[in-house]
Amino acid sequence: MSLFLLFEIFRKEADYHGFSNFYTIKMSFEEFLNSIETGHVPENIRLKALYYDALGNWELAHDLINEFSGKDADRIHAYLHRKEGDLWNARYWYHRIGMEVPDHSLDEEWENLVRQFLH
Repeated sequence: MSLFLLFEIFRKEADYHGFSNFYTIKMSFEEFLNSIETGHVPENIRLKALYYDALGNWELAHDLINEFSGKDADRIHAYLHRKEGDLWNARYWYHRIGMEVPDHSLDEEWENLVRQFLH
């Protein structure tokens, strides 16, 4: 079986299960920041949630990431509840992924998440 055919099977399965927008895209952090200024919404669901969070739309960011499961989604979920000020809920999500609540600022956490999901 060719590599191309395997990729197509994977892509179709990912689309079917709702994970097509979970793949990583190549973009610099500065390009991502620029996308916030220009209104260019990223396709990657993780970055899309962080994009809307940066615009102050916590509800939409939460609704987007709430549709997915897995360590990446749980990580963003934890950050969003920490930002919301719901530390009990944030601790639950951090615990699910084996993390303590970070002791650095929310801005630093947001930047770390964006950088993580850009590569």
